Amino acid sequence: MVLHRVLVTDPAAFDAAVAAAKASTPDATFVLLTGAPADGGGGGPSWCPDCNVAKPVLEPVLAAAGAAGAVTLVECSIPRAGYAGVPTHPYRVHPGIKLRGVPTLLKWGAGRKTGELVEAQCADEALVRELVLGE
Repeated sequence: MVLHRVLVTDPAAFDAAVAAAKASTPDATFVLLTGAPADGGGGGPSWCPDCNVAKPVLEPVLAAAGAAGAVTLVECSIPRAGYAGVPTHPYRVHPGIKLRGVPTLLKWGAGRKTGELVEAQCADEALVRELVLGE
C-alpha cells in the first residue's frame, strides 16, 4: 500500500484538500500542522523547534501506516509570519481544528478531528503509534 501526501500551503485550500483525501482514503486520513521550513520553503528545518524534534518520530510511524493500508497525510505548512502570536490565524479559528500549537497531528473523520496530538506529544512514539496505528 502507500502513504499519500497532500501539501497545503494556503489555509483557504484546507477543507478541499481534506475532502479529497477522505474521498480517496475514507478510513485513514491524518492532518499534520507544522511549521514551514525556516528557509522559506526549500525543504530545510522548520522554524519550529518542536516540529524538528517530532519529524523523525512521525515519519516512520506514518510510513508504517501507509505500508499497512492506504493512508493520506494532509500536511499543512505554516509560515511563522502570520501565525506566531496571531489568535485569528485561519487554523486557530477553523471550527474543526482550533489549532493550539505546532506541531499538531490530527486523525480526521466526519469533517472534524477525531484524535489529536499537540506539540511535545508528537515526539512521543508511543502516543503517535496509538493515534496512527491503534497500538
